[in-house]
Amino acid sequence: MRRINRLWTGLICVPLLATSPAFADDVLLIPESDTDRIMAFDPADGTLLDPDFIPDPGVVSGFDVFDRPMNAIDSGNGTVLVADQFRDVVVEFDFDGNYLGIFSNGGVRDTAVLDNIRGISLRPNGDLLVCNSGPSFNGTANSIVRFDSAGTLVDSFLFERYGGIDGPFDVLVLSDKILVASDGRNFVSQYDLSGKFTGIFLRFASDQTLGVFPQQMAETPSGNILVALFSLGVVREYTSTGTLIGQFDPGTLSLYRGVHELDNGNLLLTTSTGVFEANRFNIVINTEASASGFRYIERITLPPNLTKSAVAERAKKRTEVFLKHNMKADAIVKTLSTKERIRHEKGQTVSSASNEMTKKRTKGGLR
Repeated sequence: MRRINRLWTGLICVPLLATSPAFADDVLLIPESDTDRIMAFDPADGTLLDPDFIPDPGVVSGFDVFDRPMNAIDSGNGTVLVADQFRDVVVEFDFDGNYLGIFSNGGVRDTAVLDNIRGISLRPNGDLLVCNSGPSFNGTANSIVRFDSAGTLVDSFLFERYGGIDGPFDVLVLSDKILVASDGRNFVSQYDLSGKFTGIFLRFASDQTLGVFPQQMAETPSGNILVALFSLGVVREYTSTGTLIGQFDPGTLSLYRGVHELDNGNLLLTTSTGVFEANRFNIVINTEASASGFRYIERITLPPNLTKSAVAERAKKRTEVFLKHNMKADAIVKTLSTKERIRHEKGQTVSSASNEMTKKRTKGGLR
């Protein structure tokens, strides 16, 4: 498989051909916080594969699991971890979309530990790093909180030291450093892998009326760093040393949240209006999904028993079952009298036929 990489000179983008392997068993996961679910997209070209890869679990044991899911990543242990900004926890799911429980802080929600969380990432040893904004009186506020691979609290791994972190929105672990983007700073701070502050990785212009508000950062296969700048309304690309080499904005999009380079060399972007495939020539190639709650984009590797095509087929069958049940239910409704229809609309059983239809429509949670 051949892919297109591009070298930017200022705002000029030059295509370069390079060899790249196929990723048949990878998908991209994007939370959609308006409907509280995690969608799966094709890493090759951004095509939507499954709108309910992880559906809204609802209330489990008195806990409403999703409020604003922000970031879904591969745990490295055969599960998916999801950070929820307003639930103040990182929760865990299997690859069939089943809710397994709260992962962070030993399975306990505690706003003294996590409060108003955003992006998450894994260290090479499996430790989970969580962007924690928190209230000003919270001891872990404005820090990157660390949990071990079992979800046990370790410490505030990176914190408000040397003016580096203020309202962290994303943490990116690279092979030689860790980057943190904060909504209260006009720069991205840099740390070594042990957590020592090593300086400012890149600095944004500080004369913007609405600020810059960096959200997701992503590493490209060539080692460059993409940054989605929400308030500034652009996506920028930097070298691995922090030199600006390109800026993207087609003019029809704004308020960027997530960014990821696809296998075809284009960018997959999330904004306040949807998910879009675009190239670096400021052209939107395709609208992959429309909604206002799309967040960060992460690539995960599926388990051996679940391929990318199986994910798409699973979604297709789920839709077919849903439509079949609804068509049968609608046919039953047409046989009811006006009085029965009114009672049915109120959820009241009026006959054996309508009772069967009610069961089909309310039967718990077709995925």
